[in-house]
Amino acid sequence: MKEPPVAAPRESAPLRSLLEGVVAESGLALDSVVELHQNGSPVVRVVVDVTGEEGEVDSDTLAAVSRAVSKAMDAADPIDGEYLLEVSTPGAERELTRPRHWRRALGRLVHIKLREGDALTGRLVEV
Repeated sequence: MKEPPVAAPRESAPLRSLLEGVVAESGLALDSVVELHQNGSPVVRVVVDVTGEEGEVDSDTLAAVSRAVSKAMDAADPIDGEYLLEVSTPGAERELTRPRHWRRALGRLVHIKLREGDALTGRLVEV
């Protein structure tokens, strides 16, 4: 079966502004918030992470921040009509796009794709 079309996600500055404080109140960092369309339906994908360089987000904390984000979205009503809200953590295969991501990856095996097309795999020992 063919995969349904997915529009390219884009970072949403207005949603980041709305949700950054809500996520921080839960003791977490807002990693990204993107809007996309999947099968013609709006999707808001919120990724949260711990604020420090170690530790993980437990399921109770993720559920609590998900409820807080949902409540803030309902109150502000920033998207017309219905949408799907996804709140998750970055997972092991996250792209390392921010300095905090690189610091959290210290000591771990990383796969790096170079602009020239080559790829490197190795353990990250210094940032």
